[in-house]
Amino acid sequence: FGIPLEKAGLGSSLYFISRLTGTLAGAFLLLKISGRKFMFVSIAIAIIAMLVFLLSSNLYLVLALIFIIGLAVANVFSILFSMAIQQNPNSANEVSGLMIMGISGGAIILPIMGVVSDKFGQLGGLSILLFAMLFLLFSTFSFSKNEQ
Repeated sequence: FGIPLEKAGLGSSLYFISRLTGTLAGAFLLLKISGRKFMFVSIAIAIIAMLVFLLSSNLYLVLALIFIIGLAVANVFSILFSMAIQQNPNSANEVSGLMIMGISGGAIILPIMGVVSDKFGQLGGLSILLFAMLFLLFSTFSFSKNEQ
């Protein structure tokens, strides 16, 4: 968008404010809605917002979409962690360790985005996030339907 770096930081701030807001709202919503449904709807919203984000050329729309994406993905880790513990409660320590390793493993996404961005441009690099969201969406089908 050709804006100075100082003003571009607003996108990061919006994202983290929306994550904070989404986590708080999610804590209340998850009392009423199953984690499986909540995650499916959240990731579906994030995918739609990401598609519009990738196609948008309006700065204010992009900032709004950054906020929406942050809201939508705010509870993904906690839902996945909860479902993993529910799936195998006798191995809670092992599951916890694997989930934390998943966070570390998720750090590999950024270098992949960088390589793809160098080869195909910024749009290509951001598309990696879209593929990750699609993976999360399809993974919700593997969750147990009688999860609490």
